[in-house]
Amino acid sequence: MKKLFGAAALSILFSITSCSAIKSIGNLSDLGKPQSSLSNTKWEVIDNANTNAKPYISFTPEEGMSGNAGCNKIFSQNVVIRSSNGDFDVKDIASTKMMCPSMDMNYERNFIEMIESADKYVIKKNTLELYKGNILLIKMQKSY
Repeated sequence: MKKLFGAAALSILFSITSCSAIKSIGNLSDLGKPQSSLSNTKWEVIDNANTNAKPYISFTPEEGMSGNAGCNKIFSQNVVIRSSNGDFDVKDIASTKMMCPSMDMNYERNFIEMIESADKYVIKKNTLELYKGNILLIKMQKSY
């Protein structure tokens, strides 16, 4: 039952939030290859699904991963990223607890779940793609 629920939740998660997964297959040929470092970078979601949410994530050696999921600030120090092969592992994301419109809260919850589900990343120019296996979860653009 747990596996069935998990698969259904991921299916809903991908269809609700990651329209970019449908629009593009991403850079599959670059999966598992060396990538640019994510250290000291900031990335914003390209498609915000018509919500007021403005999610972004950033990476620093001192803070790990931090950002905003659209309404609440998010952060994690449980971060393992290997640019040598594009491994991406961010777990135990914590957040502030402000209330926002329900659509934004759903988007936020899905955004956090996608980041925690991702296991690979690919950078092409100013675009960061997060994957689970060969499935593109989300595309983000570099923010300066």
